[in-house]
Amino acid sequence: MEYLIHLSIIGCIFSVFAQSFNFAFGLGRLFNLAHVSTYAVGAYTAALLPTFLESNFSITLGFTSTLLCAAVFATVTSIPLAAIAARLSGDYFAIGTLALAYLVSNTLTNWRSLTNGVLGIAGIQRPIFLGGLDTNDNLNFLFVLLIISCLVHMLFFSLSRGALGRRLRASAEFPQAASACGISPVNTQGLTFVISAFACGMAGACYALYISFIDPSSFGLEEMIAILTVVVLGGPGSVIGCIFASFGILALGEAMRFIPFAPSVLGPARQIVYALILFTVLWVKKDTLFKTQRVI
Repeated sequence: MEYLIHLSIIGCIFSVFAQSFNFAFGLGRLFNLAHVSTYAVGAYTAALLPTFLESNFSITLGFTSTLLCAAVFATVTSIPLAAIAARLSGDYFAIGTLALAYLVSNTLTNWRSLTNGVLGIAGIQRPIFLGGLDTNDNLNFLFVLLIISCLVHMLFFSLSRGALGRRLRASAEFPQAASACGISPVNTQGLTFVISAFACGMAGACYALYISFIDPSSFGLEEMIAILTVVVLGGPGSVIGCIFASFGILALGEAMRFIPFAPSVLGPARQIVYALILFTVLWVKKDTLFKTQRVI
């Protein structure tokens, strides 16, 4: 039972992380390789900020306050992304975000006085949820995450079907026509990064609070490959597909535990499988992966 609760918690966190990336990449075709850095900022904020405030100002953050603070700090990291998107597009944008991802990764590794470097941060405490609910009980923690993940998925479903989703698709497919119709691609993409980063920061905070230990290796390019695999497998822009693909990829990774690999081989084997799935889907659906929708 505890194992199923654990998988459900990880699945909720993973699906919110993937959904936030799906919104920008699936609808706006913004290949943001720094998305995992936003996830890391949310995680480190949840790990460091409550302790800092309590020790220096005697301020105790609750669960909701911790998530909101982490989401706000992660949103701040989306400002450079919006600036990059305003000046670069396509492959150049991906390269620019990759540089930003390495900047954040090196900061987490080398700013030892703050992040403890490669040794990471251990013993992260879970705050009390509204009403005094003890989140140290994993079942209660799962209950909280189910509420959060459902709200996030409903929000992204509404946004993808609403005016912002239509403006984002129009800006991605034909920015000149979108501008002619009064749509600002720069403003639309900037708002997209803010919303995406907010949800991603919350996912990172939930991950840190649940695992109780984080280090820079938890937020590497391998995580981006897994998230990209989820979005491509579920269908770029598909909210429902992203949810099913998130839990499917998670289940596949867990099923590989029962194959008699050496412990040091399991991680690389998962990455190979994810890469094969990604390559296969891209090869099979290379002409239909992004459906053209004239919805200006």
